Amino acid sequence: MKKLISIILLSLMATFNSYAQDCEKITLMCNYEDKDVPATPIRRAPRPYVYAYIEGNTISFNKIRTYSFLAIYDNSGTLICSTELTPDYTTYSLPTDLKGEYKIVLSIGSIEYVGYMNIL
Repeated sequence: MKKLISIILLSLMATFNSYAQDCEKITLMCNYEDKDVPATPIRRAPRPYVYAYIEGNTISFNKIRTYSFLAIYDNSGTLICSTELTPDYTTYSLPTDLKGEYKIVLSIGSIEYVGYMNIL
């Protein structure tokens, strides 16, 4: 029985690793600031990360269940491209002339997730 469970776990891990090998994984962290709320001893629980995967000039997201807005900025803060993502369509084709480091901002409702990607 232990062998069967270990074989199943190893096969599941191999399946997950084969998905992530071809793509570059980018972690988007929650950018949350409550300036209007006075300080209290009660703290908010941290939000889970959102992961973006880049393969070629296509970016896709794994945890988008609602409508969201994607914006990509260059180093000087200029908006390069933006789009609306739906729960059914969570991939976006980036412009082919992007080279360098860019800031990704994914807005889901009033919450922003921020990450950085480097395109060679």
